[in-house]
Amino acid sequence: MELNLVYSCNIFLKIRQIQQLLKSYTSLQTILLS
Repeated sequence: MELNLVYSCNIFLKIRQIQQLLKSYTSLQTILLS
């Protein structure tokens, strides 16, 4: 159970990280295009 919780937490953090990357990437693209 605890292991499962840690695993879920890691996945959540990874998703957050990817979202941040995507956000910065899109804003960078916007800057480059404008």
